[in-house]
Amino acid sequence: MKKYNPARRLGVLLLLALPAPAVGQSASGGGGGAAADGDVAMADALVVGDMVRLTFWLDQELSGEYVVDESGELVLPLIGRQAATDVSPLALKDRLRVAYGGVLRNQDVQILLLRRIRVLGQVRRPGLYHAELGMTVGDVLALAEGLEADADDGGIELIRFGETRISGLDPTLVVGEGLRSGDQLFVPEKSWFRRNATAVLGTAASITVALIYRGFSR
Repeated sequence: MKKYNPARRLGVLLLLALPAPAVGQSASGGGGGAAADGDVAMADALVVGDMVRLTFWLDQELSGEYVVDESGELVLPLIGRQAATDVSPLALKDRLRVAYGGVLRNQDVQILLLRRIRVLGQVRRPGLYHAELGMTVGDVLALAEGLEADADDGGIELIRFGETRISGLDPTLVVGEGLRSGDQLFVPEKSWFRRNATAVLGTAASITVALIYRGFSR
């Protein structure tokens, strides 16, 4: 598999952190830096259809995966409705910890946030998957049961809002660092030459040997 260097990884993260341009957005005005930081944080927020996975160590019957509904809220055991799309993932986890801290006694709850990522192309089971923020791109591809034999593992594409943002995506990139809900991972097919390299090189070698033999036979 293709190797990735830290400098290129940093460049990818900086590119993916850029928010989509807003219609009518002004390039001037005070407080622009703080506003941009807020835009990036909100772009990383959960959206409708994402999930929260809760694991209760004692009351395991309460454990499960809870979907963000069309109103942008979660309906969770013991604490009821909670807004989920108005804050960053870190702030949401803090909000839920505080809420559960007020009702739980002698136990804790594990809270994992999951984003919807669509995996297409040369994978065994293309489809829509919910990926934990701590997963890597490679882990998400594993949810799709891995790559087909002809997959170009060095050409993985990240598609966002219908546009290819990155080609040659680092498979060690963490979902929570670089992917957003609704992103697509597209695994292209190897080029014809790469798929048939062994046969092509074998044929070329045979022709070369035949030409050399003919030269010596004269």
